[in-house]
Amino acid sequence: MLVIFDCDGVLIDSEVIAAKIGADYANSFGHPITAEESATRFSGKQSRIVWETICEELGIEFKEDDFRQMQHLVHEAYKTELKIIDGIDEVLQSLGNKFCVASTTRLGQLKTNLINVGLIDFFGENVFSASQVERPKPAPDVFLFAAQNMGYDPEDCLVIEDSISGVMGARAANMKVIGFLGGGHIAQGHDEALRSVGAIDTFKNMRDFYEITSKYCDKIIRR
Repeated sequence: MLVIFDCDGVLIDSEVIAAKIGADYANSFGHPITAEESATRFSGKQSRIVWETICEELGIEFKEDDFRQMQHLVHEAYKTELKIIDGIDEVLQSLGNKFCVASTTRLGQLKTNLINVGLIDFFGENVFSASQVERPKPAPDVFLFAAQNMGYDPEDCLVIEDSISGVMGARAANMKVIGFLGGGHIAQGHDEALRSVGAIDTFKNMRDFYEITSKYCDKIIRR
């Protein structure tokens, strides 16, 4: 059994940072959106798609410089504010199964984020991004790409995801998926939202990882 982790909101508590900065930036252009609304609407989606959507709603032209400035603000905040999800290091240290990352974040920034929080050594080269495939989540491409590179069939994969688009992508890839609700951006009702698109269960604390996953996968190994 291969365990595939999403990154933002599962390994690192980044979504809450990106949502706040993105909302503040959108407000500076006249779009009245809160950080909570931004997280609910855009969690798990590519940042370019998020800004294109904001521009469309504002009725303004998408400009590359504006988008790059927003990205710069987020990445600068990550350097000092980014933290791991509590307990994920313990899970990775003790997990006897093969595991990897499959994220919407572009590959370079994804690896940088994992380096900054000290998680990269757990994964080595087993880090996969939607920037390496044709379509981002909710398409199944990045999950199928990860499974292929790791040498596993989709039905032998378990995905841990926090976003609606991620759960949809995992299900489209014919993989089991469990929703994680422990990120700082998770709003009330997200549990039901993840279940409604195919999550077989949800949990809030990474220290419950083995208890929850072993209910559905008898091949999860704790060393």
